[in-house]
Amino acid sequence: MSAAIKAGKRRCWNLLCEEADRDTCGRPYEIVMSRLMGPRAKPPSSPSLVRRTVSTLFPVVIQELIPPPAVPDDEMAPGVSLEELRRASPKVKEHTAPRPDGVPNAGLKMAVATRPDIFLRVFTACMRSGVFPRYWKRQRLVLLPKPGKPPDELTSFRPICMLDAVGKMLERIICDRLQVFTESPSGLSD
Repeated sequence: MSAAIKAGKRRCWNLLCEEADRDTCGRPYEIVMSRLMGPRAKPPSSPSLVRRTVSTLFPVVIQELIPPPAVPDDEMAPGVSLEELRRASPKVKEHTAPRPDGVPNAGLKMAVATRPDIFLRVFTACMRSGVFPRYWKRQRLVLLPKPGKPPDELTSFRPICMLDAVGKMLERIICDRLQVFTESPSGLSD
């Protein structure tokens, strides 16, 4: 009986190691990470505590809508290039928690690689119109409990806002352009 148990454990271990070689972020990874990280802390269960925490961390600021300034046709933003898109795409991390749109980042990167023309058209339209789509600004708030803090205090949680990765790609393209502009000889770095 003891020998059969040892042989079974060895066989399962070998299967797990083979699976880890095939899929580095699959079940073996999850097993190891669950052992290393220990049990997950429970999120706050009291709706009133969640409301108080969110209202404290994110006070409501009402702003009037300001239309974007009129831009002369000769100063229109250049279209987004394939090179800019290729630089922005790898910066989207593949193995992250699901975003509000539910599209896995690995799937988004595959879509960009397969049909970059669609993304180039959409991103260029955003740049030229000066509009960042509201849909890409949606966020999912996650309150992570701070270790060792009492669960009934407002300061016991670390807020994380998760945004859609398509918007993050456009942000990266905008950020790269701003960096080139500010670091140019006539930019802000002088």
